[in-house]
Amino acid sequence: MSVDGRADVVVVGAGMSGLCASVAALERGARVVTVEKGTRFGGSMALSGGSMWTYVDKDRLREHIPDGNQLLQSIVVDTLSDGHDWLERHGVAMNPERDIEQQGRGRSADPSEMTTTLVERVRALGGQLLLNTPLDSLLYEGGAVRGISAFSPDGQATFEADAVVLAAGGFQGNPELVMRYITPNISRMYLRSNPWSTGDSFLAATELGAAVSPGL
Repeated sequence: MSVDGRADVVVVGAGMSGLCASVAALERGARVVTVEKGTRFGGSMALSGGSMWTYVDKDRLREHIPDGNQLLQSIVVDTLSDGHDWLERHGVAMNPERDIEQQGRGRSADPSEMTTTLVERVRALGGQLLLNTPLDSLLYEGGAVRGISAFSPDGQATFEADAVVLAAGGFQGNPELVMRYITPNISRMYLRSNPWSTGDSFLAATELGAAVSPGL
């Protein structure tokens, strides 16, 4: 059985970044479909302590991550507080700002509550959320991504879209990618993510020629 759909925006992944991207697109009036490979929402964020922080300033950040993308580093430092406020406006209960290990600043929220709140917000704004729907490939035509192909419980699913947000690029659960980009000592590492984090978005994008940024 084939499932086909059309949206303004398709978001791949329903962890923290995917849910936030979905809400952000919906509040701007877009029709949004969010597909999630796993059996639940929240991604690896659901397994975390819920802390969202960055270094106290850009100099400190670049001292600790000298090979990172400086533009992205600046965006994180400059806009993190606005991001915390955005979450609060959408109903997430945020704890007060605090110092973190004398290096940074940040706030936190209960991962389970945050997941539930963002999922409810997506649905209240008219978004479509699909579990058990892993990405198969990106629909690519004329030098542009036109949507996605995915596997749904009912069979192959195709979603055409004006924009695709890839929010399922974590690959802690993919031993080959971990060995290629992080360390060959994979046998000594604990899996610090959900088991569905196998880099589906990362692989789909790089197969089309997407660049890998310094420090990923």
